[in-house]
Amino acid sequence: MAPGDVSFVSEETWQDISAWRPENKRAIRDPAFSQPPEGQADNLITTSDVKFHARVRGVMSNSLTEESLREQAPLVDNHDYVRTLYQYLKAVTIAATPRYWAAMQFLFEE
Repeated sequence: MAPGDVSFVSEETWQDISAWRPENKRAIRDPAFSQPPEGQADNLITTSDVKFHARVRGVMSNSLTEESLREQAPLVDNHDYVRTLYQYLKAVTIAATPRYWAAMQFLFEE
């Protein structure tokens, strides 16, 4: 079953199933599998430090709200850098996983 195959009847259902709750234990990342690339600083994705992750996520969270993204959209719409990045990601995706391209093609439809 894929994430796209799941349907929620109501917002409350989604909250019950997917939302983080204070009584749940925080998942601890194994440092053996969460290392930054050699010679690079720890970052939000690779860190196993819970406090660092919370601090960086808190700093970034306001810039990823729906309102903030709508405000930033004119900065990236029809921009050559964004178009170049899009084409590069598409090419890398096809090259890395050609047998999955049919399933992932919808991500790159314009």
